[in-house]
Amino acid sequence: SNYVLEYEIANCEETVIIVDRWYASTCAYTVAYRDDESSKRVMPITDMSNDIFKWPNDMRLRPNILLVLQIDPVVRQKRVEDRAGTGGGASRFNPWDDRLAKDPALGCRILQALNRIEGPREVLSINANLSIDEVLEQARKIVKPAVEKFHRPLTIVVVGTHASGKSTIGTELAKRLGCQFDRELGEIERDANSLVAGGHLHGNGSSTGFDETNGGRDWDDFLHKKECQRDSKCNATRVVETWHIGNAAWYQFRQQQSSMENID
Repeated sequence: SNYVLEYEIANCEETVIIVDRWYASTCAYTVAYRDDESSKRVMPITDMSNDIFKWPNDMRLRPNILLVLQIDPVVRQKRVEDRAGTGGGASRFNPWDDRLAKDPALGCRILQALNRIEGPREVLSINANLSIDEVLEQARKIVKPAVEKFHRPLTIVVVGTHASGKSTIGTELAKRLGCQFDRELGEIERDANSLVAGGHLHGNGSSTGFDETNGGRDWDDFLHKKECQRDSKCNATRVVETWHIGNAAWYQFRQQQSSMENID
């Protein structure tokens, strides 16, 4: 899926592309997370080889700027709790909020890993504990000079843990840069059909028509097709929230969960 995103970027006509996540998130979440059985044997991020954090050699494209949203675990958890009443938070298909709440050190490990990513021209951190306007101003000061400097497509990837403000910052940053904003399609579909966060059921418990016995395969196929249709019409600068890479990663995770449930 990282390569799908690379292909789409290479074939887009935009001059500025802001992406919520990319290979950096794949790498950081993978090396930072350990299940309960292996958590006692976790190697410190600082002790890991630099090679682990290098952008893959066979990926020709990489971000010009990697923005890492640094957030305190207490602030992050407060945001998760605040948005729980509006359909946000953890679910059977999205365990990260629960994992981060249970193990605050996990969030710190993810951020440490993100800051060690090698490949982007610049890896820069901004303080995501501040207000939306203050965080946006930090991002604008970093991004605007690069946008003015480069006359070819510029890829900006905003990464961070859940509830660090990627969606909010991505939306407002696009406005300030004068870019189109494409909201996450999965969220759009969930809102339109009264789906519970991360799941496939209506809020009232009725079925949506998606087969829920195959680990969400129908749902993921549906979103993938919708995204491909949207991206095929890509002809202007835009900011994208949670592109194929994020959806594909969750798809693989759900398939693993489904396989384990079937074994049990």
